[in-house]
Order: sequence, then structure tokens, then C-alpha cells
Amino acid sequence: MPTITHPKRPDQINKDWMNYAFSEARLCDNGVISEIDVQPLGPHVKGLLSSICRVNISYKTKIQNLPKSVVIKFPPERDENRSFGSNWGVYEREIRFYRELAKRSPIRVPKCYFTVLDDSNNNFLLMIEDAGDWIPGDQINGLTINQTKSAVAAIAKFHAYWWESNELEKLTWIPKENRSPLHAFSDNWNNFKEEHKDILEDLDIYSGDLIAQNGQKLEDLSQIGPRTIIHYDFRADNMMFNEQDEIMVVDWQTAIISFGAFDVGRAVCGSHHGILEKSHHMELLELWYQELSESGVDNYTLDEAWRDYRIGIILSSYVPVSAHHFLSHEGSRGTSILKAMIKRIFYAFHECDVLELLK
Repeated sequence: MPTITHPKRPDQINKDWMNYAFSEARLCDNGVISEIDVQPLGPHVKGLLSSICRVNISYKTKIQNLPKSVVIKFPPERDENRSFGSNWGVYEREIRFYRELAKRSPIRVPKCYFTVLDDSNNNFLLMIEDAGDWIPGDQINGLTINQTKSAVAAIAKFHAYWWESNELEKLTWIPKENRSPLHAFSDNWNNFKEEHKDILEDLDIYSGDLIAQNGQKLEDLSQIGPRTIIHYDFRADNMMFNEQDEIMVVDWQTAIISFGAFDVGRAVCGSHHGILEKSHHMELLELWYQELSESGVDNYTLDEAWRDYRIGIILSSYVPVSAHHFLSHEGSRGTSILKAMIKRIFYAFHECDVLELLK
């Protein structure tokens, strides 16, 4: 049997390889696919740590339940992003999530058809369900209140399933952090505040200065809450919704073992449209807490959840501060995403009095 060469980018996908992949996935016999058409997934669907395309498929014969299209992910085209992803181990993380955890976890994710991961973990291929009939979330416009509630409730069930599980220590391929709380903010803050001083208020700069001076305290605080698997990049661009606002969650490259309220902070403070008052933060946190309780978590108080939620808001600010140069390279959309995160997260600092935790 000839050695199969797997594609490493969208323009290397061909009909013969698609037939091979579908037969290996036991979707159909080899040779059933007659034509393919490889297309970009969309102008707003471009991952910082991946290159994504849609493959439309025609078959020689009509076979029920075969997908009309699939989505395929590869490493990103830019060398800087590719190296960043490789150093973080994000390619192995997402592939192994789909291979080992996706079917077990109580959260809707795209069906996985076929995966490839080379021995160096520098190249990967992920073929998944095309959820083109779902409505993609939009980081810039933000989530509606119903979408935000759907996201919070769904991730709570996922958190509860892995909450303080004995299996966590066996998942050695999932790290405990992506960025060190000790250095990730402080190493980037001065450059960040200089580049974005036009949109930062004086109180924002004061807050950032205080956070930059308290890396060790934040690292200590981040270790307090109960451990579970978290998505980490739980924001609108990684969410899709149907007409009933039920959610499908994509992009599990940066999942880590940490405290669940971080995901809630990222979704609510980074992705909900408009500005939220403290009462709205509490309402959404209580929804997450209720779902945890109903899923069997009984060793965690609401006061502890509020503490962890506010820690999560602070740590959410590490994302725009640490990754602002990557987002700036993504054109006008990347810049708009960055500005939206800055406005929402820094406002949440003050509304939720997160700096109290650093005093």
C-alpha cells in the first residue's frame, strides 16, 4: 500500500486524499467521493493558531448521512503564530481533546471525523463537522443576553463533569496554565498601555499598573479555586448558536486545567455586548453556580464563586495585554476585537471591584 502524504495546508487537499480519509473514518468506501471544492471558511473565521477551510463534497452515488461538507483545520500560515502554537502545545491539545474527551464531555462540539498529529506535534490536521447552518458568535458585536446565558449554562455542565476529578492528574497533555500570572501581564503592560493610550482611561491605567505590580499575588490567587478542565478561550468567536440559542463550542486548542469561573469571566466580560452592571454579573454567575449545583458540585460556595469570578476577570485582561501584537497583525478585525475586549474587561474591573483582591 502506498504511503499516504497528508495535506499540510488547504491547497494540498485533493479528492484522492479525501477518499482515503473518509474510508479511514469509516464514513464510506474509498472512491465514493467524486468531486471536492475547497473554500475559505469565511472572512471572520480565521484562527490565530490555525488555518481553516471548508471542503464541499460531491459523491458518485447517493448515500444517506454522508456530510455535504466538512471543515478542516491546519496550523496557521504565519511562522510566528505557528511557532507560538507549537511552543504552547496547542495542536496536540485539540487533537487529543477530540480523540479522548469530546465524546465523554457533556457539551456540544462539532463531530470529529479524522485527525492527524505528527510525532513532533508541530503539524496537525483536524477534520470536523461543518456547522455552517449554525449562527457564529461575533466578538465585536458581542453576544445577546440569551446567548450569554446559554454559554454560561453549557460550560457549567462541562466544568461540573470534570470538577476535581481524579482523572485530571492523568491528563498530562493538558497544562495547568497558558500564561504565567507572574510575568505575562507585567512583561507586556508598559508596551500595551503606550500603544493603546488613546482608548485607556486613567482608571484603566491605574488598574493595569496595580496588576503589573502584583503578579505573585495573582499567581497565588489563581491556585485557590477547585480544579476542572476549562476552555480558556471561551469567547464569542469560539461559539456557534442555533435558532433556539443552543450552543456549540469550537476551538479547544488552549484548554487547561484550572478554575472554572475563569471561563465565565471570559465569556461575560469579554463577549457580552454592551456594558454590564454588577447586578448583571451576579445574575450570570448565579446561573453558572446553579448549574454546577444541579450537576452534583456540592463543595463550593457562592462567595467562593464570586471570588474566583473576579480573579477570572483580572486574568482575562492578560489576553489582550499579552496577545495585542498578534491581534494587531490580523488587520482591522483583529484591532476591533482587541478594542472590544479592552473596553469590556476594564469596565468590569471597576464594576466588580476586582482590585480589592489585590489589596
